[in-house]
Formats: sequence, C-alpha cells, structure tokens
Amino acid sequence: PRSTLFPYTTLFRSYAARSDGRRLFHDARAPHEIEETNIEFVEHGVEIADVRWLSWSLRLEVEGASVLHHRSEVRSFYDETELRRVGYPETAELVRSVTGATDVVVFDHNIRGRADRAKALIAGDLRTPVFHVHTDFTGKSAQARAAAVSGMTPGSGRRMAAINVWRPIVEPLRDCPLAICDASSVEKQDLLAADLLYPDRTGQIYYVVFNPAHRWYYASDMQTDEVW
Repeated sequence: PRSTLFPYTTLFRSYAARSDGRRLFHDARAPHEIEETNIEFVEHGVEIADVRWLSWSLRLEVEGASVLHHRSEVRSFYDETELRRVGYPETAELVRSVTGATDVVVFDHNIRGRADRAKALIAGDLRTPVFHVHTDFTGKSAQARAAAVSGMTPGSGRRMAAINVWRPIVEPLRDCPLAICDASSVEKQDLLAADLLYPDRTGQIYYVVFNPAHRWYYASDMQTDEVW
C-alpha cells in the first residue's frame, strides 16, 4: 500500500541485543557483502510517523534531523567526478546555510540501492540499504575522523558536528525510505559502541538497543529536491 495513505506505519526495526560486556565489532568490508559481526539483532515493532502529517516540523537541533527542499545540480550521481565537483560544494553550502557553520568539509559519500538492479552494473560502489538501527559515529570516532579530514587535533576547542545529507536520486521514493529515530528520545544506555572494521582503519559506531520511548519518523514519497 502507498505509505501516503496513513499518518503512521507499524514496521519491525532491527535493534541490537544487549551485550555481555564483550568487545563488539562489525566488518564493514566482509567478502561477498556478507556481514561478519558478533552482534545479535532482534526485531521490534515500532510505530513510524510520516512527517507529511505532522502539524510541526522536525528540527535539526532538537530531534536531530529535518527535511529540507534542495535541488541538486548533479546530473548523474553515478559519475564520481561530477559528484565530487558539483555535489560536494553544493552540499557544503547547504549545511553551512542551515547550521551557520564557519567551515564545512564534505569528506565521503555512499550510494545505496538494491544490489540486484541493473543500475548496479554502472555503479561499482553501490551498497545495499542498512536495516540495523545505528549511528555513523560515536563521540570518540567522530573526533578522530574530524581530525583526519580537517587536520585539527581532537579537543582543539572548536565545536564540531557530523551531519549526514541524505537524498533520493529517483522519485518518488518508495523503496527503502530512510527512517529517523528522534535523538531526544534516545537515552545514553540505549547505545552500544561497536568497532567498525575496514582494511586500512578501524572506526566506531553505535548500535541501538530497543527502548519503547523511541520516536520514529520517515518522509513518504520523497522527491529528488528533498533532503534529510
């Protein structure tokens, strides 16, 4: 059914089970896209609100996310050169205008989609959607990554934030829309740090354990001129 027909949708989210204190890891580059991890995941049904039906707008500084209108000048997101030449500067300017940041450094991107689609043949780095509830950084790994891409040492006294800009590249988006968990509904004890293993480095992310207080949102039928 079309998601736009309903203000709320109940879906099952894949949460991490609480660990016994052991070191948790996830191999980000496991062969043949097979996830190698010692983390156990459990499914929990959660109610996800469609932001189209809200009487108010999500706020980046409160809920941790917002939906904005922004039309990209990138003609092909599968063209690595064009994406970096056009997409990176326009994304930096978007973040700067929204946050008031003095400096914005765009340092990475991912293209996600169903691996069995024909378009995957022209995008060597196409990755499948991630269905486990997670963050992309911990406080520790965010500082380390910021230092690596900006040259600043952790604890330099400058305030920093890691921000994702997520957009559909086809419209309307009905296949695997992004689900956002309200940051103000997440408690510190809900977060499990896990090492993210790469061939050349080790990062760290949080997986999230279930808390019935979590509030979830998504945007139905997103267009290509909309971004999270």
